[in-house]
Amino acid sequence: MQYPVLLQRRPDGKYLAAVPLLPDISRVGDTRDEALAAIQHAIADALQTTEVVYLDVPASGAGPANPWLETAGVFVDDPELEPMLRDIYAARESE
Repeated sequence: MQYPVLLQRRPDGKYLAAVPLLPDISRVGDTRDEALAAIQHAIADALQTTEVVYLDVPASGAGPANPWLETAGVFVDDPELEPMLRDIYAARESE
């Protein structure tokens, strides 16, 4: 498995390697290769005690369901819908 690693040269000349997907893991090395080797070992060690799980979480602040959406599209194949709507609009215009 591949993980993106941020590799940064510090002002003291050492290299800091950090893993954005595993924010608690970072390592410093005197050289670029040393930092990368250290972070690779740290990732492998962390994965020995780490489990990836997926949870369904309802959207926050969603409120109650829209009752109109439950009936959306029920008249899509109804041949009587258009004539009924014409009658309704004609009745509204005649008032």
